[in-house]
Amino acid sequence: MERILTRTLTAAVVVTCPLFAADPDPAAEKYARAVKAEDEVSRKLAERVAKPGDSERERWFKRLDEVYTGRVPTNPADWFDLITAGKGEWSRDTSRYFAEFHERVCYRLDLKKDTAIGRDLFAGYAANFLGENSPPWKVIDFADESRGLFKQLDANRDGFLGKEECSPGLQERFEQADTDKDGKIGPSEFRDYLIARVKYESQFAPQPEEKGKGDRPKEEPAKPATDNPEEPKAVVYHDAKNLPKELPGWWRELDTDKDLQIGLYEWVAAKRSIAEFKAMDLNGDGILEVAEYLRYRKLANDGSLPKLDDLRAAAPGEKEKKK
Repeated sequence: MERILTRTLTAAVVVTCPLFAADPDPAAEKYARAVKAEDEVSRKLAERVAKPGDSERERWFKRLDEVYTGRVPTNPADWFDLITAGKGEWSRDTSRYFAEFHERVCYRLDLKKDTAIGRDLFAGYAANFLGENSPPWKVIDFADESRGLFKQLDANRDGFLGKEECSPGLQERFEQADTDKDGKIGPSEFRDYLIARVKYESQFAPQPEEKGKGDRPKEEPAKPATDNPEEPKAVVYHDAKNLPKELPGWWRELDTDKDLQIGLYEWVAAKRSIAEFKAMDLNGDGILEVAEYLRYRKLANDGSLPKLDDLRAAAPGEKEKKK
C-alpha cells in the first residue's frame, strides 16, 4: 500500500509540475534576439567606421610603391601614366598587379568591369576618391546589413515596421526615421536609420592613430606609461564566483546568457527603463560591464551623474506605459 501511494504521489508531481512552469513567449524572445542583433551589428559597423584601415589613397600608394619603388608621383592623377606605361587607355588586363584597382575605379564611377578607362575618367576618379579625404578601401554595405536586421524585426512579414516592432533605439527616433510620415518604417528608412546610428556610435568608438594620407606610416616614439589615480584600470571579470559584492541583486537576474555583463537586449526583455540603462552605459556601446557599472555608481555617488532613483522619480509611470 505504501509503495502504491508513493508511486501515485510521484506521478502527480510529474504531471502537476509543468502546470506551474512559465511558458516562454516566442514573440518576446524573437524580438529580444532581433534587438540584440541590431545592437551587435551597429557596434561592429561603428568600430569599422572608426577604424577603417587603409584609405583608398593609401592602398593605391602601397601597391604602386611595391611595383615602382621611389618613382610614385605625389599627384594621384599622374599615377595613370605609371599603370598604363604612358598609354591612353587602361583596361583590366593591362597589368595583373592592378586588376583589383581597375575594378574599384569602375565601381566608383558606376562603369562595367570591362570598361577601358581613359586619362580623363581616371583624373575625375582621383579628384573625388584619392584626395586628402580619401574614403576607406573597405566599403561598408549598409543595404545588405540593414536588410537582414529588418527581416528579423518585421514580425508580421508585411514589409514594414510598426512602432511596436521597432527596436528601442528606433522607437525613440521613430518620427525622424519615418520620413514619409505614413506611420511605419520601410526598408530604405530603416537603412537610413542604421547609417545614422552607426555614424553616431562611431564617435565613441576607439579612434585610429593619425598618419599621413598616401605616405608610409611613421614610427612614433614609445610614450612612458602614466597612471591617472582618478581613472583606475578597469578589471575584467571572467568568473561569476569572483564578482564584486557591490553589484545589485538584479545583475545576476538580468544576465540571462551568463556572460558577466548586461546587454541592452536583456534589459529590454526585463521591461526596464531604457533611460536607466543609458545612464549606466557610460561608453554607449549597448553593453553594461561590471567595471562600467561600478564606475557609474562612484560617479553617481559623487554627484557627477544622476542616480537611478532620481531618474525613476523624473519619469514616473514609465514602466506602466510600456506594458
